[in-house]
Amino acid sequence: LHCNSRCKHCNIWQLQPKNELNIEEIRNFAKANPNFTIVELTGGEPFLRSDIVDIAKAFSEYSKKLYAITLPTNSLVSSDLIVERIKEMLKLKKKIVVTLSLDGYRELEDEIRGVKGNYDRVIALYKRLKEIKEENKNFDFKFGFTMIGLNQGKFFETLRRVKEDLPEVKITNFHINVGAISEGYYGNNSTLKDNILVDREKAANEIKEIIKAYKKEMGILNFDLVSMGEYIYMLGLLEFIRTGKNPFKRLIGEASIYMDSFGNIYPSILVSKKLGSIREDGYDLKNILSKSKDVLE
Repeated sequence: LHCNSRCKHCNIWQLQPKNELNIEEIRNFAKANPNFTIVELTGGEPFLRSDIVDIAKAFSEYSKKLYAITLPTNSLVSSDLIVERIKEMLKLKKKIVVTLSLDGYRELEDEIRGVKGNYDRVIALYKRLKEIKEENKNFDFKFGFTMIGLNQGKFFETLRRVKEDLPEVKITNFHINVGAISEGYYGNNSTLKDNILVDREKAANEIKEIIKAYKKEMGILNFDLVSMGEYIYMLGLLEFIRTGKNPFKRLIGEASIYMDSFGNIYPSILVSKKLGSIREDGYDLKNILSKSKDVLE
């Protein structure tokens, strides 16, 4: 969970984690739970881990049905290092998807991230990753835009400004998310709520406009499975913003789970109720979940 950003809506960068899972523990977990189809190696900044490629290898080796490994990045690690590690992961013959965190145009991004030049680092990495995608069909990447109080209403302005630097970029090159208070994951709390939380009505209207533009850009004939999945996700996101209820709650524990860097298991990154620990309860995820049905219901 180490991070080299200084984001104003997240406190992960202030944490100094010790005794995180080592590669042998991660391999044991992957071996005991071989049914993953998608694994996200998240952060902080995952490319700060020197063994990130070995972690990807562990899940690739034991999860025979593994389709994709996804990773976010703030683009502040050396682009040469990121490119090198992505190319090593691509040797696993699995789909590798990287999300470049970008929450605003140049001035706004640098302000939110607390790092001058962050926007330019994202754009520079995008150009490097574009070269990888042209050479490898198993690689894809997107921008990740998280709606928070600090950038509310600024998505389309961000898209317009990004297109000035990267004319080929479209709205479908963005994955949209919404910020949340989560002491278990982001390490943030109500003291940052003005930076994090959005006005629900305004955010819902913005998401509706994004969905409308997304449909127009894709057209009926161009909706592949990935695009359809993104579209369905945005509809769910709109429902969440309107109601505050997670429309995908029934999938928690059944189709997805969150494990932190210490082996603690949670229903998701937004739910701080601990279900168990692979260090305390053994590596069998099914066993941990079976003892936590009351939390998941």
